[in-house]
Amino acid sequence: MLGALVDDAGGEAVRIHCPDEQYDDARARFDRALALVEQELGPDTLEAAPILIRQSNNLEMLRRHAAARAKAERALAIYERRLGPQHPRLAVPLQALAKIAIDAHQPKEAERHLRAALALLQRDLGPRNLDLLRQRTWLAISLSGQGREAEAEPIFAEVLAARRALLGPDHFDVAMAELNLAKFYETYGRFERSRAHAAAARAIWERTLGAGAGQVTDAMAHEAQALAELGRLDDAWNVASEAIARRESLPLGNHFGLVLEVAAAIRSRQGRHADATALLRRSLAVREQAFGQDNEVIARTLASLGGSLIDAGKPAEGVPYLERALAIPDFRGPFRKRAEAVLARARR
Repeated sequence: MLGALVDDAGGEAVRIHCPDEQYDDARARFDRALALVEQELGPDTLEAAPILIRQSNNLEMLRRHAAARAKAERALAIYERRLGPQHPRLAVPLQALAKIAIDAHQPKEAERHLRAALALLQRDLGPRNLDLLRQRTWLAISLSGQGREAEAEPIFAEVLAARRALLGPDHFDVAMAELNLAKFYETYGRFERSRAHAAAARAIWERTLGAGAGQVTDAMAHEAQALAELGRLDDAWNVASEAIARRESLPLGNHFGLVLEVAAAIRSRQGRHADATALLRRSLAVREQAFGQDNEVIARTLASLGGSLIDAGKPAEGVPYLERALAIPDFRGPFRKRAEAVLARARR
């Protein structure tokens, strides 16, 4: 449930510096910035904390959860020591810790951090403050990750309505709220609503960012996924293939990997297993380039590729991909259980 729900807040600073998802390059820049601050001002100064948070966000994007958590905890300690335990700025590292917990499949820990952040912000900010809305989005994500659908849904809807009122209909954050609702409804099998919200996010980003932006093709991937789940496979393939065509001439980042995997799933449902396998091979190459190491995202792609090869009648080729996926420690949750089941069947 958690993997599908991702808001803009946790990684926005990283995306500004590496829009094509070259996270290792961004990490080197943040490392240099921190070294300069510490050289000029000393360790653990107030000026170091924002850089530590950006480092944490960057490491979280790379799925290096332990290192990301250490950076965020250090930033939190600096703010507590320099500003006091009740300062609203503590909400920023608390949110970073929450996003790490979400990615690490620890939704209860995420909820604890987010409620602490909200308690700090609510004393000083109005109910429609953008920072407060961002924290509420993450709270909804953590609730959804615990299966608390009825609690999460009104928060997502409230954030979308408030962002529209504050920012206007064509703002990036409004589109992000639309996409969060699309992912939420996708998680709970409400695919017509998911499709509508993904299409709304896509339309905003097409107008404001251009047709080939990563956010546009991400929204198209979720639109295609919903169409496929509704049994509209031809429509789903048309949306997915259009998204692929839009990204072909642009730098290939993780957004493109998602599109390729959704397209592969559609082709597999259509019985075109060779096409699905080719798309998954491309996705694996893209994601290995973006992340640079084995992590949960790459493990899921490996597992999908292995399963596709098995479906195509090539178990000898598919089993090694599944074994590699299952050897990655960060590969947890329902995706891992599914991969284990596929591997067990292939070995019979």
